[in-house]
Amino acid sequence: MTRHFIIKTLLGLSLTGLLFSCDNSGDSNKSDSTTSSPTNEVKSVVSEQNEKAEQAVKTARTFIGVPYKSGGVTKDGMDASALTMLAWKAAGVQLSRISREQSRQGQQVPADKVEAGDLVFFSANKGSNQVTMSGIITKKTAQGFNFIYTSSKDGVKEVAYSPYWKDRLVVIKRVG
Repeated sequence: MTRHFIIKTLLGLSLTGLLFSCDNSGDSNKSDSTTSSPTNEVKSVVSEQNEKAEQAVKTARTFIGVPYKSGGVTKDGMDASALTMLAWKAAGVQLSRISREQSRQGQQVPADKVEAGDLVFFSANKGSNQVTMSGIITKKTAQGFNFIYTSSKDGVKEVAYSPYWKDRLVVIKRVG
């Protein structure tokens, strides 16, 4: 089941509950904290997603400075897909090992709707749709967002989304 389907379903249940709930007992100020409402369930799903994304970003930041190593999956050296795979693994989410395969997971997100934890996928060539690299978004900014990725020259680092990256962007995905 997709996260969007779950959220839509829970929101629908919330609205249905609001439309059909009438309390004529005169005790409308009393609440039973042992029951959960659909609204609380939606908040719980969103909260859990945010917690996982927060953990993934926190983990990705621990890799800043790790050197690039093609096929590497440790702090001795790693590539871009290992960075995103390991960051989300720490949050309890299994991702494929290869960037191109990771780009097929999750739900697509427009660049203006990104959130911390979203995965961003790029091509090595301007204007190409062939995924060759992945990164993890750390925060929204006025210019777009910042993300952590692995540079073959500088290793794992955090950078700002810029025209260089915009020309190479293939897709942004939300997982978790």
